[in-house]
Amino acid sequence: MLSFLRKNTLYFVVFYTGAIVLVLEILAMRLLAPYYGNTLFSVSSVLSVVLAALSVGYWVGGRWADRNPSKSLFFTIIFAGGLSVFCLDFLRVWLLPQMANIFSILSGPLVSSLLLFFIPSFLLGMLSPFAIKIAVQDHPEQLGSISGTIFFYSTVGSIAGSLLSGFYLVPSFGVNSILWGSALSLLVVGALGMDWKNLIGKKIVMLVAMILGMAAASAQLSAGSWDSSVLVAQDGIYEKIIVYDGKYKDRPARLLQLDRSSSGAMFLDGDDLAYDYFHYYALFPLFKSEMKEALVLGGGAYSIPKGILRDFPSSHVDVVEIEPALWDIGKKFFQVQESDRLANYVMDGRRFLRDTDKKYDLIYSDVYHSLFSIPTHFTTVEFFEEAKSHLSLDGVFMANIIGDLSRRTPSFLLSEMRTFREAFPNSYFFAVKSPGVLEAQNIVFVGVNNELRMKNEELRMKGINLNLKIEGLSDRLIDPVRFELSAYSVYTDDYSDVDYALLSVLSEAVEENPKSVKGKEMFDLVAQQLRYGPRYPTSPGHAKIVSFLTSELEAMGLDLHVQKTTEFLSSGVQVPLSNIIGRLYPEKQKRLILGTHYDSREHASLDPKNPNSPLPGANDSASGVAVLLEVARVLATRESELDCGIDFVFFDGEESMEDSWNGSWRPLGSSYFAATLWDLYPRSNSKEAMTENILGVIVVDMVGDRELVIKKEKSSYRHNPDFMDAFWKSSGGGAFDDSMGIEILDDHTPFLERGIPAMLLLDSDYPPFHTMEDTLDKVSPESLEEVGTALLRFILFSPFFEKNVVQ
Repeated sequence: MLSFLRKNTLYFVVFYTGAIVLVLEILAMRLLAPYYGNTLFSVSSVLSVVLAALSVGYWVGGRWADRNPSKSLFFTIIFAGGLSVFCLDFLRVWLLPQMANIFSILSGPLVSSLLLFFIPSFLLGMLSPFAIKIAVQDHPEQLGSISGTIFFYSTVGSIAGSLLSGFYLVPSFGVNSILWGSALSLLVVGALGMDWKNLIGKKIVMLVAMILGMAAASAQLSAGSWDSSVLVAQDGIYEKIIVYDGKYKDRPARLLQLDRSSSGAMFLDGDDLAYDYFHYYALFPLFKSEMKEALVLGGGAYSIPKGILRDFPSSHVDVVEIEPALWDIGKKFFQVQESDRLANYVMDGRRFLRDTDKKYDLIYSDVYHSLFSIPTHFTTVEFFEEAKSHLSLDGVFMANIIGDLSRRTPSFLLSEMRTFREAFPNSYFFAVKSPGVLEAQNIVFVGVNNELRMKNEELRMKGINLNLKIEGLSDRLIDPVRFELSAYSVYTDDYSDVDYALLSVLSEAVEENPKSVKGKEMFDLVAQQLRYGPRYPTSPGHAKIVSFLTSELEAMGLDLHVQKTTEFLSSGVQVPLSNIIGRLYPEKQKRLILGTHYDSREHASLDPKNPNSPLPGANDSASGVAVLLEVARVLATRESELDCGIDFVFFDGEESMEDSWNGSWRPLGSSYFAATLWDLYPRSNSKEAMTENILGVIVVDMVGDRELVIKKEKSSYRHNPDFMDAFWKSSGGGAFDDSMGIEILDDHTPFLERGIPAMLLLDSDYPPFHTMEDTLDKVSPESLEEVGTALLRFILFSPFFEKNVVQ
């Protein structure tokens, strides 16, 4: 037996070291997940680094073997590999948390993988060519068969390491134990074959003692990093599981953390549900009267199943949770009671749906722990259709989704909304925080298995009548009219860019200030308007943008007014018009008006080839709307900083549907607004009393072109030099040229005619003006952001307001 082992030592060693390579590769994902999530970026980074390290190891190992094909050096490399694994453990404890704060989820996994896993994989990769060189020294004629045998055992070892990790090691031992076991076993194997008589061996022993001391310190640090409030800290099959006592909403709470994600909580001083999104199962009575069977995908801390059992006494709940340890943790730490009304299944949720023929009145999917951990197969249209097929008549499907309401492309949430509506045409969406903010939040999707869609107002009233225990429910309903979804992907099992879309969400969450305007967001607002098509009065696109603007302003919480009128053009054509007004701080007397027009021109009259085609209106129309909406969004979150009210007015009929610039041209919507000021400023019938509280009017038009230069418009300056100088002083320069420009008739003109301070911000030097070239590629996010930022600076920091508002 000993003779057999000695004869086949090299094969056993390459088998074992091949297994260690795959053990480390699988552990790499577990080590990175708490910091960067289980994303494609993490998987790709680990695989790429390990394969690159092995490739370099093969190349260097072959060269070393040619120079010194000794067994002692071979085992010394194995010994060094064990040391490198100890170093890996030391580095991941001390450096990985700091690196996660520096690098994004895109670059972080790659940098961290290089630092942690390249050297161990490189050293282990050197072994196969070394083993081949050693083995063929006595049998050079068998080079081919020996090489094949070495790679066979190495690959079979890798297979064994992969299976052993997934089916035994990770479920049975912690990551620390597996790392230490791998390192120690490599040290033992290496030490058995090393030449300990030479000086190098003695130095290595000293180095081992130092490395082991460092590793022991790192293990002590890791073990001591949990304070006394931690009740559980263990490795599950899929993530690190931590249960600890702390505070939530200033109340004592017990919290569940999976990797780096807060995945569940329970108040310790009451039985009410902790997280706001937990309460949304209570929407069920809005759509169906009785719940007998419910299915919850994703148990977590089992808060939602407990709530359903409590609030629907006749219900039975099936829970499908893929992490086996959470059921026992729920019973031990989160007051989950075993009951014949509650059944727990340990398996994947889609697999459960595929295997069962049961119908449910409610299916609640809560498998998205955070933006760092979204299982892609629960985002696709096939999943939603599978879930729908298991609903009873009028049954309800709900899903807790995490994302933001930004319009950028790609957008995880908007793609998911489009995907969901493919399966559930009768669908509703609720923003747990607010539909008017852009930061990431929980969004509850609701799909009903019927076609009896309720209007938003009907849904709000029904929720009030049922006295649902969701604070401000009516203000959390998202109106899909706000979003034009054709630009966003439909996720399928075949194609889904979830990880790439989520990268944008996480990058903006880290890098951008939610209280500053975002040029990319405004650019995407321009793009959305262009997808409506031509937007001149009487066009389908015009009706769409009216619905969009009213819904958007309501979502921001602004006081909404719509002025409707009918105008006659000089040609005799009758045109219905709608001015759309959103008022911030409507109770304040002193007010600033920010205006723009939202209609686009019916004819591109200056286009040399297509003068009768509808104008795209990217810069001339859409840019001003985008800037005002973004400024409104930001100011709506900073109301306490304002000393005056702001009226955001979107004028209709600025283009007047006229094809000529003759004396009859006038901006219709702004003229009507200025002539009926008493609708919003009803102090008295005198002109002076009506207008004394209007601090000024700022109209933005054509402010998105790439080579933006805004000069002082002549009529604005002639009537209000102090108003315009104050704005230019606060603007910070840049695109705002201090020189005098030309005189322009625009939406500011009707206000000047009534003695109200008004200015026009417009770049008059725009070559695509009134041509078919006024398209999205002519618009710059940077220009839009500069104009939006200038408006914010003026409103928030200009001395003009101290002088005119504070009396």
